[in-house]
Amino acid sequence: RFEGDDASSEKASAAPVTEGLVAVVAERIPGITTPEGSFLAMDWKEALSLPYEVLVVCENLEPLRRLHPYDWLQSHLRRRRALVLFRGAPRWFRIESASRLVAADTRPTLALFDFDPKGLAMAASLPRREALCLPEWEVLEPLVTQRNRYDLFGNQVAGCRVELEACTDQEIALAWSRMRLLNRGLNQEAFPETD
Repeated sequence: RFEGDDASSEKASAAPVTEGLVAVVAERIPGITTPEGSFLAMDWKEALSLPYEVLVVCENLEPLRRLHPYDWLQSHLRRRRALVLFRGAPRWFRIESASRLVAADTRPTLALFDFDPKGLAMAASLPRREALCLPEWEVLEPLVTQRNRYDLFGNQVAGCRVELEACTDQEIALAWSRMRLLNRGLNQEAFPETD
């Protein structure tokens, strides 16, 4: 076994290997194709330099991989070149790297988060937010009712209520009022897909 200065193993901790990387999906960006069901990993500065028109921040990695069947999202993208960014996780594709990209960018953002109190709170704090990306209410409401995710609401409401009650953004306030009426939420993974 080699014991030199560079003998550390990436298997011991993936953090050094993935440091500074973000997970993204390119939508309509010339010269870049993201195969359906996958994502690209790249340095956040390289991602920032891509010629996109709008930055979509996605809360969870699984929905990032499943964007292609989200036809309802197209009404928010409006045929623009979009970079969809996973907001990050504590250990891989770190939150810090995604946050650096968002902070360094000047383009408009779209918030693609869970329909739950934390999701709305994160969307409310997203800089340059142009829209909260949710399916149409006529589609979302029956899904929220059917899935019965009282836990998504009940486990998060205490920590987010003050912030959401104080939010003056009309889109966030409307989503918050609807969520309070239903007393439940819906995770992104349950958002409707086109078959």
